[in-house]
Amino acid sequence: MGSPLLEEDLPVQWPGRLRPERLLGLAFQTPYLAGDVTVVAERLVEFRAAMGGIEPYYSVKANPAPEVISTLSGLGIGFQAGSLSELKMLTDNGVEGNRVLFGNPVRTGPHLRAAAAAGVWRMAFDSASELRRIADHAPGACVYLQVQVNEETNRPFGAHPSQARALMTLARDLGLVPYGLAFHLGAQQSSPAAWFPALGLIGQVMSELLEDGVGLAMLGLGGGFPARYAEEVAPIARFGTSLRAAVDELLPYRPDNLVCEPGRFLVAESGVMVTTVLDRSRRGDAEWLVLDAGVHQGLTGQDRFPVATSLPDPPRVSKRLFSLAGPTCDASDVIARDVPLPEPISPGDLVMFGTAGAYTVCRAAGYNGFGRPKVFFV
Repeated sequence: MGSPLLEEDLPVQWPGRLRPERLLGLAFQTPYLAGDVTVVAERLVEFRAAMGGIEPYYSVKANPAPEVISTLSGLGIGFQAGSLSELKMLTDNGVEGNRVLFGNPVRTGPHLRAAAAAGVWRMAFDSASELRRIADHAPGACVYLQVQVNEETNRPFGAHPSQARALMTLARDLGLVPYGLAFHLGAQQSSPAAWFPALGLIGQVMSELLEDGVGLAMLGLGGGFPARYAEEVAPIARFGTSLRAAVDELLPYRPDNLVCEPGRFLVAESGVMVTTVLDRSRRGDAEWLVLDAGVHQGLTGQDRFPVATSLPDPPRVSKRLFSLAGPTCDASDVIARDVPLPEPISPGDLVMFGTAGAYTVCRAAGYNGFGRPKVFFV
């Protein structure tokens, strides 16, 4: 292998403690995900400064690694769990149940009882049947309604805004506390103004609830705050400024607890996936590299990852466009096409994917017998 790409050539979002030359020195068997919790802590500081009084609750599904949970817990953050398994990950790492939002709006009775026993007192819902389950298995709980704010209505979760009034009053009638509303716009939002239409709808719902004597203690603004992949994104400070302006302009009042659920923003840029080239071949018009990890090991291709290799980078060598595939020989296992990499790259060289700390290993399926990459933290 040649000398690795130099630090000044790396994308700005590449973790300094996971430079290619350092990863080469680790000599771990690939594929693996290397993580740096100092980046997670730095992103939380940046996020809090941008959001002002909007409190973050980390969305555990983005990266449930114990090192991530412990780091964020030590910094006093809350958490959003989507399942009893995620809640157990949190409590096993010392997180008290009263710091957790139980965000999945459909659960079994035993899971609701276990969550309540663990100290969870805020639970999402989006239907009358779920409200009745909560009333039976976690009586007296504070409940918040997940509202569908996107134009697409054929979705399995989230109540239509027109249902909110009846559902929140039913919660009160069942002996539960109608605590709040919540919504989610979707992942990797590119525009800081994206929350304005949703908050306009939420403001109307809040006004209607006031007519029934229901005031909200909490409003959940969801996640969707973007991480930097190969393309630049708007600074998080612009999202905070826009959100606060939308809250002040579009809501009839400001609930005491304004919360959001960042996941990707906090952890994506903390991780680097390290893979080895297994094969190089020409197929039709494309030059292909087969790697020992692919879509089924978490490199989903939904975002263009910044890439480095164990070879020198221009101006020292020329580049060529490659298509990258995983090891399963499955048609779906294509990571990306037309990726510029050093022309001499060959089997045995490393390909490293930055911004890989979110939704990679936690989604790896072990398909075709290829297991999940191991995870190491520095």
